[in-house]
Formats: sequence, structure tokens, C-alpha cells
Amino acid sequence: MKISKITIEGFANIDKVSLSLSNICALLAYNNFGKSNILEAISFGFRYLIAEASEKKNRMNRSLNYIPINNATAGKDFLFEFEIEFNNQGVKRIVTYGYSFSWPQKKQTSSIKAEYLKIKSTEDLKPKSYIRRNDSSCFYLSSEAGRCSSKLDIDPNQLALNKLSNYDNLFYIGILKEILNIKIVETNALADPKTFFRTIEVINGHTSFTDGIDTIPDFSTCANFMYNLKNSDSHKYNLLQDAIKQLIPDIIDFEPIKVDLKKQVAKFKGNKDIPFDFPEYIYDIRVQEKSLNQQITIEKLSSGTKRIFYLLLMTIAAAHNNVPLMMIEELENSIHPSLFQRLLITIRRLANDTQILLTSHSPYLLQYLKPETLYIGIPNDENLAIFKRVKHSKINSLLKEASSYDMSLGDFIFDMLADIHDQSDDVVSKYFE
Repeated sequence: MKISKITIEGFANIDKVSLSLSNICALLAYNNFGKSNILEAISFGFRYLIAEASEKKNRMNRSLNYIPINNATAGKDFLFEFEIEFNNQGVKRIVTYGYSFSWPQKKQTSSIKAEYLKIKSTEDLKPKSYIRRNDSSCFYLSSEAGRCSSKLDIDPNQLALNKLSNYDNLFYIGILKEILNIKIVETNALADPKTFFRTIEVINGHTSFTDGIDTIPDFSTCANFMYNLKNSDSHKYNLLQDAIKQLIPDIIDFEPIKVDLKKQVAKFKGNKDIPFDFPEYIYDIRVQEKSLNQQITIEKLSSGTKRIFYLLLMTIAAAHNNVPLMMIEELENSIHPSLFQRLLITIRRLANDTQILLTSHSPYLLQYLKPETLYIGIPNDENLAIFKRVKHSKINSLLKEASSYDMSLGDFIFDMLADIHDQSDDVVSKYFE
């Protein structure tokens, strides 16, 4: 499964943003422009899918920070739409699913306003409706030969997608469950790197530690995940080792370890006949650097180095778990610009089929990604998050103009954007889609 397009409306300072995804694409803009809001909207949109009806209402009412209060978008409904591609036994299907809901207002509770599911296979001339809903009625396709006209009684805070996923005899039940099982990975690269690899994490009853690699690690389980990776998938672990050593040549070697605390304190011998013995472990990653005469814990490495470990580990976890989309905020944070290109190449190589969406305020990124994969933040008087791609027909023209001023493409575009105050500016219409 591949997510090919995402559209968002009515979220924070987002009026409408449509992103066509590729292997790696990026949102590039100045600070405080709305890049983070787009990532948050995508995460919110997918989390909302799997929530129960009562939780959906709570999410709408609790998410006050996301309600549009910009004069240009106040009162606008939230809309989330995505397009995914399936290849099953040689048959390609393009699935478009979307929903919208009204945000809570003074005299109006929140509720779902629209929902739709359309599917087009290679032999179809046009997409076929499987779910069709407005704020007063909902219909679905109940048989392959029929039309989308079967009425579905549904709660105003329940998605038809969720309800129909319980209809086991529905001929497209597999597609519904695939949609509901979509997972995305958010890498919090802006967090304090000191939290990325916590060594003192004890399993005691309830824990997020696992014995395998079929979960996405969080900050407290990164060392645990790497330990399991080494013991269950030597190929991926070797790829990780090679990638780290190439990006950070000062690292000779590293190894994740697991310490059983109870075995370390032999004098406290417990009763072997107890019904359950609580396991207590510490996970760490030991690192040997060229310049040091002894190994150290990963916690002693620099912020940028720990960030690279974290990003590559999360990329491997996403690829292993068939996650279709991984989002990385401010890739350049604590990482030297000279590493950008190699880091991007490494992430792309480890990601396999997982698509990557980056945010950045660095013009250097334009040097290492194809212009058609970049969405540039367009300054405007309304302070909306407006992102556009450079027109394909204008890429060579921009490259020539940048070269004539002895500037990189990134510096030239950022310099050009500094003089733009409205999206109707002639420069915007000339160069951007």
C-alpha cells in the first residue's frame, strides 16, 4: 500500500493544502509558517479514523488549539482526504477516502458533515462510490453489481468506515480494514536528544518493552528495539551498523546490551516457586569511538549523533512494520549541513517502501531533493499555511536565474520569497503551481 496524496482543510492556520507524496518530499518555509501544523493535521486525521465514536467527539472538543481562528478560515470545517494505491495480484486500485466535521462552536456541537469512499481499478473508466454521506444521510455500496444507495443509520460522531468494518460479509471489507490499519510514524526530532536513549528503564508489570521488532519504538524503548533487532534480524542490524559508521566515521563500533538487574544482585535470592517473577532489565547501547580508550554509553554522545542514531532506527522500524508514511520535523536540527545529502540518501535506502515527509527552514535542502518534491511556503498577508510546488516548466528557468546571480537554488528562492507579501503576487503565479 502506498499513500499518494493527502489533502487537509480547516486546521489551525491551514486553509487548504494538498500534498502529492513521493519517496521523499519536504515542506520548506521560514519559521512560524505552519509546517508543524501540517504534520499535526496529518497525524490528527489518521488518529481520528481509529477512534471510537465517543472518543471522536472528545477529540473534536478537546482539540481547541487546532480550531481555525484566523479571520480568513474561522468557522471552516476540518477536512481530511487521502489517496492510496493497492496492488493485489496484478490489479491496481486507487482508493480515495475522506471525511469532514464541524469544529465545536458556541451554539453548535461538533459532528461529522461528510464522508466518501471511491475506488477505481485498472479496468474501471472512472471511480465508483462505495460510501456517500452528507450531514443528513449516509449510503453505502452493499453489492458488487449494485449502486451506492443502501441507507446506513449512523451516529453523527461515527464514521461509516468504522461501522462498515464490522460487516464481515461486505465484499470490500478487506479494503476498509486496510484503511483502518494505516499507521504513520512521527519522529520527534525536535525533542531533547537526552531523552532519545534512556538507559534506566525497568520492566515492572506494565511496560512498553517488547521481545520483538514488530512495534514502533518510543524514546524509552529505542535501545530495547535495537537489541531485539540485533537478535532477530541480523541483515537489518548490519545495515544500521554500516550506515552509522559511514555517517559518523569516528564511531568504530556499537552494541546494544541488556542487563538483568536481578541476576546482578545475587545475594537477594528469591523463591523459585513464586507464581510470577517480575523481570527487571536495563537496556543500553555501548559505543566505541576512535579517540577514546574505552567504551561509553550512547547517552554521552553529542546531540547530533544521537539524533542520527534515532532517525535511522525509526526508519528501520517503520520499514519493517510496513508503515506507509514517516514524518520528520526539522531534519537539520543539530546536524551539520555537510551531512544532509548522505543522511537523506541513507534514510531513503533504509526506508524501503515507506515514504518520507520532511519539514525544514533550510535552503540547503533544495540542493539535495528534486524540485518537484518540494512544497515551498508562500508568504501572504493572511498568515495562512500556503504551500506550493515550483511549476515543472519553470525549474530550468529558476536554475539559470539562480546561477546568473551566483546563488544556489535554495538561496535564490528564499531571497525571492522575502519580497512576496501575497499569494496573488505575479512571481507566485509565474513560478508556482
